[in-house]
Amino acid sequence: KESFSALQPHLRVYRSPKLHLYGYLIDLMRHTTALDYAQAMHNCEKAIRFFQQFPYLARDPLQVFYYQHLIFSIHLRQFEAGSQSARACLDLAGEGPFNQMKIKELYLLLALHTKQYDHAFQVFSEVRTDPQFDFLPAGFKTSWLLYEPYLYFLNSAGVMKMSVENRTDLHRVALQARDTADGDTRRKSALMAIEFILLLQQKRRDELLDQRELLEDYCQNSLDNERTRRSYLFLKMLALIPAGQFQRYLIIPMASPFLAKLKTTPFALDNQTDEIEILPYEDLWDMAMGALNG
Repeated sequence: KESFSALQPHLRVYRSPKLHLYGYLIDLMRHTTALDYAQAMHNCEKAIRFFQQFPYLARDPLQVFYYQHLIFSIHLRQFEAGSQSARACLDLAGEGPFNQMKIKELYLLLALHTKQYDHAFQVFSEVRTDPQFDFLPAGFKTSWLLYEPYLYFLNSAGVMKMSVENRTDLHRVALQARDTADGDTRRKSALMAIEFILLLQQKRRDELLDQRELLEDYCQNSLDNERTRRSYLFLKMLALIPAGQFQRYLIIPMASPFLAKLKTTPFALDNQTDEIEILPYEDLWDMAMGALNG
């Protein structure tokens, strides 16, 4: 806050693009630190309008602030605003496949976090069928492959309008979860969660009883810290499903304290190196409970 206050008199006098770039970034930082994404998004829009006034294309600053605007749209679950920013980012990013696909990954997350599931699948399919995908770094491709079982789960759960051929190999998902090192919490948590939910959807309850102990152990040994708190709470909730004998009237009261904590633990997109929340855990929990109805 002090840094931005010191800059303000200079921002009013000088129109230097570099000065305003850093000034707006400092301003965004003070709001994101306070988790005030609505104000950060508003100020981001001010920055975009400022750089649009120049008689030339201020490509780099505009790309920076459209990218931030897309991130804030995910936090605030504003699909239309985020879609506009994603398209602007793609136009400004040039032809480089890595930058293009990083933006599309955020676009995919935006669609998933705003329940635009058909749009999410379209973005995923566009990337997976891109001839350049196979030439991307292995770690980048691995991240994209995490989305596949979630999208096919959504399709089989009946929440997508389009009909998609289910190509999810549950055995492959299970092997990936087992083979992923415990230290790779980002990938392992995402795989363990979707493996459990796919087993639940397919009513393979004997296997879910075995999964309960795996989830409990992993939560205790790898996730019980502030940077992975949301994943910790969600996997603990999943472990309560077999503990509650797959009966909603038993599970819901048991899970209620964890769900309350989950709702007050903020989702942080900048924490995606430690945990990746492909679908909001609250939405995924509702779908898990829905899978018990049938």
